[in-house]
Amino acid sequence: MKILKSVLTVTLLLALVVPIAAKEVDLTKMPGYVDLSRIAIPSGAEDIVDIDIDGEMLQMASSDTGGNLQRALADLKSVRVKSFDMDEKVTDEMRPIIEKMRKQLEKDDWDQMIYVKNDDESFTVSVKKDKDKGKMVGLMVIAFEPEDSVTFVNIIGNLNFKSLAALIDEFGDGEFEELLESLDET
Repeated sequence: MKILKSVLTVTLLLALVVPIAAKEVDLTKMPGYVDLSRIAIPSGAEDIVDIDIDGEMLQMASSDTGGNLQRALADLKSVRVKSFDMDEKVTDEMRPIIEKMRKQLEKDDWDQMIYVKNDDESFTVSVKKDKDKGKMVGLMVIAFEPEDSVTFVNIIGNLNFKSLAALIDEFGDGEFEELLESLDET
């Protein structure tokens, strides 16, 4: 799940550099949009990540940065993350939700790029492409570890994986893992 940690860390870094106030945009009409609002975070969850950064906030953040981060943020419209821990009851509730979401992504012409299944754990990365322009306009990550945690990441916009890969490489050498570990300690 190293990829998931990298995606979460980039998202967390974005949240730290983004101003608070921003204009509302109707993301529901964008082709890379996946509705995460129906996923309820359980009241007893202790480890929660709930991030919702819109396009204007991302643009403000990119104007204050440079290099790989600026290129990675330039065409994004939204970054949304929902992640929480689960007990056995919540795990049973999440299974049909995740399966329904995967089927909906397939029905809506999302391309599944990565699917990893190990026992009951699964990790899926899907992309939405603008077939006419040949560009990726959405990314959806679902990481499910029964009786441990579930994570949903939806990124909307013109995705430039070369810039994102360079950003991840720039923060390589264990810096992502160190940041996540320090957050776990707080």
